[in-house]
Amino acid sequence: MKKPKKGASFDAILQDPDPDIFRKSADPAFQEWINKANNQMWNWEDCSHRAKNAGLTPDQFWGIVKLSRRIHGHQTIPLRDLKGGMFHYRLPSSIQHALHYIDTHLGGSVQFAWPALESPDDQKRYLISSLCEEAISSSEIEGAVVTRKEAKGMLLKNKKPQNRDEQMVVNNFRTIQMLNHRRSEPLTVELLFEIQRELTENAMDDANASGRFRRPDEQIDVWDGEDHQTLHVPPQADELPERMQRLCDFANADSKKDQEFIHPAIRAILLHFWLAYDHPFVDGNGRTARALFYWSMLRHKYWLVEYLTISSIIRQHPKRYARAFLDTEQDDNDLTYFLLYHVQVIERSIQAFQDYLTRKIHEKKRLSQVLLPAVFNDRQQAILLEAQADPEMTFTYGSHARGHQVTLATARNDLLDLEKKGLLKGNRVGRRFHFVVVPNLEERLREFSKK
Repeated sequence: MKKPKKGASFDAILQDPDPDIFRKSADPAFQEWINKANNQMWNWEDCSHRAKNAGLTPDQFWGIVKLSRRIHGHQTIPLRDLKGGMFHYRLPSSIQHALHYIDTHLGGSVQFAWPALESPDDQKRYLISSLCEEAISSSEIEGAVVTRKEAKGMLLKNKKPQNRDEQMVVNNFRTIQMLNHRRSEPLTVELLFEIQRELTENAMDDANASGRFRRPDEQIDVWDGEDHQTLHVPPQADELPERMQRLCDFANADSKKDQEFIHPAIRAILLHFWLAYDHPFVDGNGRTARALFYWSMLRHKYWLVEYLTISSIIRQHPKRYARAFLDTEQDDNDLTYFLLYHVQVIERSIQAFQDYLTRKIHEKKRLSQVLLPAVFNDRQQAILLEAQADPEMTFTYGSHARGHQVTLATARNDLLDLEKKGLLKGNRVGRRFHFVVVPNLEERLREFSKK
């Protein structure tokens, strides 16, 4: 993709001001246009295209918008660009509204946020499913080519990855689980190395580049594959130790003691941007940045973020993800572009999970009209639901245990009981038992329910 065009900077506008800008910026007739520009974070190109509708020239409209953004104040963070310039952000009403939505849906218990997930078995199953989806989607963003069915089966059955793409999925899955266990620890450079090492294990051309900063002879510029142009030049390698220490200090700051409060979700998103901007590693920077976002959200007790698949939303429109970075760099280091994009991604991921949950509940209700709940436990009903959706699915003791976070003994009892009832058929494949669905499953279930 091409870089967005760069409008006049705020300093340039002040040095050579258009007298009409100050007069028109106070005119109520323009307030609606200014509010739209700020709430939707229109960049220079957006403003220039809409200026005529507002009765202004592109430069006038852009000048008014830039002025209004500075008048309403902004907050800076310790991140600096290559010339030492500050990065800053604002919280327009669109972001504040999204933060309230995030607090409401991610800050409490599962039972409070999503009452339909009242069963502990359901909670475990949906959590593992979401972790698998996030691992797969994050890998796909970085170019991995896998089928979702096979990749999820590999994770649940603990199969050894057969190629680099599958290895990326396994690495992402393991890293997400590791972050949950390390969420109470402060962020250190050593932990950053460990995260990147976990994400890139056996998935880099040079294994020696894993778990360390890039060296001066490993300058990594971000290129666009279609237009063959440089989109981003990160800082020099010799600056990375100091820059990453500042990132860690920012991540560990206690907002209650800070001079200026930073909402935990905003801090997590800023960490995502910061690491991606500095690009400290030879490979795995995007994955590490997204992992750092999850770690920070978990650290601030947004437990339910584990149920979300942020990367699946990003993967749907990857150019919007890149554009959020580029708009920030092109417009005076204004991080509000990236913040607005990311809070909207979180909102969409919450809504996607709610839709998925509603669909699964309806499927379960339909199945319960056939099944006898007293006969099949929640885990067994989940197996039968999956089997109806995909008659070619196979189950093992290990995959069932991992998918529902139960012991192998419990998983064995569940599957053998369904085999005994004539709903699954077990076959030995190598050293493992694989269970497959019997033909005409729903018909057999109806017959079974009449007994």
